[in-house]
Amino acid sequence: MPKGKLHIDGTVKGSVRSEGDVTIGRSGRVEGDVVAARIVVSGTLVGNVHCDSIEVVASGAVVGDVLSREFVVEKGARFEGENHLPPEGRDDTAPVLKPVPAGEGSAKPVSERIEKLDDKPTQRGESTQFRR
Repeated sequence: MPKGKLHIDGTVKGSVRSEGDVTIGRSGRVEGDVVAARIVVSGTLVGNVHCDSIEVVASGAVVGDVLSREFVVEKGARFEGENHLPPEGRDDTAPVLKPVPAGEGSAKPVSERIEKLDDKPTQRGESTQFRR
């Protein structure tokens, strides 16, 4: 797994894994799961996330479930999914989130959520931060 910093300004279809930082720039789009130490989203991320820290800035959007110790959503950013804290004592970066087949559970599949992403008004409010 790569250890350096990765900056994405194009489109990536598939999973991204890094032991370092992953930044999705304003023109960046990732359609797949992301596993990294730290993630900053200025563009669009559609997929599940597992990291120590994630920040979704005002221009960013995340559609998917997040497993992270620290989660910051700036005013104007979009987040649609669920946020979970990792189990106590778990320090590795192995993915813990598992996809749920369509029809099972109460959440809509990510593919259904993304179709409505551009149709929803952006919620305006103060920054939200979750920490364990």
